[in-house]
Parts: sequence; structure tokens; C-alpha cells
Amino acid sequence: MFVVPKEVKRGDTVFVIAPSSAVDRDEFERTIKTLESLGFRAKYRDDIFDKQLNFAGTAQRRREEILDAINDEESTVIWAARGGYGAGYLSEVLDLEKIQKAKKWLVGFSDITVLHAAWTRAGVCSLHGSTVGYLERWSEDANNELLSYLMKAGEHVLEGRPVRGTTSAMGWLTGGNITLLASMVGTGYLPCWRGAILFLEDVTEAPYRLDRQLLQLYQAGAFEGVVGVAIGQFTDCPTKDPADTAESRVVGFLMTHLQVPIITGIQVGHENNSRPLPFGATAILEPAGLLRIGANPN
Repeated sequence: MFVVPKEVKRGDTVFVIAPSSAVDRDEFERTIKTLESLGFRAKYRDDIFDKQLNFAGTAQRRREEILDAINDEESTVIWAARGGYGAGYLSEVLDLEKIQKAKKWLVGFSDITVLHAAWTRAGVCSLHGSTVGYLERWSEDANNELLSYLMKAGEHVLEGRPVRGTTSAMGWLTGGNITLLASMVGTGYLPCWRGAILFLEDVTEAPYRLDRQLLQLYQAGAFEGVVGVAIGQFTDCPTKDPADTAESRVVGFLMTHLQVPIITGIQVGHENNSRPLPFGATAILEPAGLLRIGANPN
């Protein structure tokens, strides 16, 4: 059973981190205002604008930053400024017991999949949702739904299309970006998915590359014990063959290799209309193509 983070209230302090790619100062200052318009106070380190290669500063800076965010007594949420690449460098310093003790929501997507994996391994719910930098681009409905998860209000339903299954499957939500999940194979940082409804999405990956990454996960035994799969958005995934799309390739692979209920087309991923998903929450995958997430995360 997953630990539900502390309840978030308007006026709470959010610790904004840059664990991945470099942050543009002008864009950051603009999007922080969006975060504040949602009712939060933003807190961040002065060196968040550091840059080394494509990263938001050195690995050491980014490691120190997330540890500061976990240990900070003032904030109730750790929210990524952006994704990109680089969060994998942080895995080795994350203390699962401290994550459990802090009971803070982690919010972000894409490269933040790596950090969500740490929260999952710690048994703490996290929120696959907009980074701070995307808040102004995402729909008002998506942002309101994200807030409702943080504040523990309501039941949520995502609509998709049924692929396989005549009965409902119940499990806890996990997953994220396929490329990032595959990158954790063999590291010891990929969580066990036994009993899970697995969510998958990706961006700018060719269909054959997604097939290769799924094969890596499958051959590593990562899918063992998965009770259902909910497939999200595949954004700007190039293909020369209209019959060989990212979605069709992923669906085809899973249909061949897994004997579990599968739905596709849920509105979660890299697009502006993407909706949040609470990892660790109990959900029901229904034959009609619905993903029903309970009002209580557990």
C-alpha cells in the first residue's frame, strides 16, 4: 500500500527543482508566475539557472538540489521546472527512507519518470503531470485536475479505446516514458511492476526504437505481474509508413507479449491537453476503454 503525501493547500510552498536540462531564466520567471497564480508560493535555489552542457548545472548541483527539496521542512511539493535529460544522474543519491519520511508530492513528467521510479520504490504516491514550465501551455482543465489530485478531491476517469479485455483489471498506477523506463533496466532503479496497471507514452521516438525498448523491458522481466496497460500519447514520433505508427507498434508488441487487458489513446503524455496521473493510486481498467481512478489514492 502506498503512502499518500501530505495534503496540499493553497498558500503552500512548492520547492521547484531543475534535475534535468538547463532552465531559461526568462521563461522560468514567467512560468513561476503561473504557478503562483494557482495559489502556491515558489521556492528554489539561486543556482537553478546554472548550465553545464545541456544540463541544469553539474550532476553534483542537481543532486544537492533534490536532497535539499526532500529535506526542506517548509515545502509540501517538489515540482520539476522542466524535463529534458539528466535526472538519471540523481538516482544513486536518493534515500528511499527519507522520501517516505518527507511524504511530499513529486510532480513532473518525461525525464522525471526516473524520479517517479524512486518515489514508487519508496512506496510514496507521485503525480505524473505538468512541469512548472508547461503549466502555461497545458489546458485549464488539465491544470485544475492536477490541483484536485494534490488537494485530494474527487474521482477521475480517463477515456481511451479498448484493445484487449472482457473483464476489468484493478491495480496501482505506475509507468511513464518508455525510453526512460528502458534506460533503467539493469540499474536496480526500475521498480517492480507486480500488481500494476502500467502507463506508457513517449515523444520523438521512431516506432522501431519503441519496439526495441519494449523488447528490452520484456526480456529483462519488467512486465512480470503487470495486470493491465494504459497507453497514452505518442507525440511527434516519426514514421515513413502510415501503417507503422508509434501507437500501432506499441499496441502490437504488447498484444503479442502480454495476456492482460489493454487500452490505448488515453489523454496523457507530452501534448497540451495531457491530463495528470497519480502513480501509486489504485485504478480500474474497464473493458469499455476507461481508466477509473478513485477519489482516495489508495
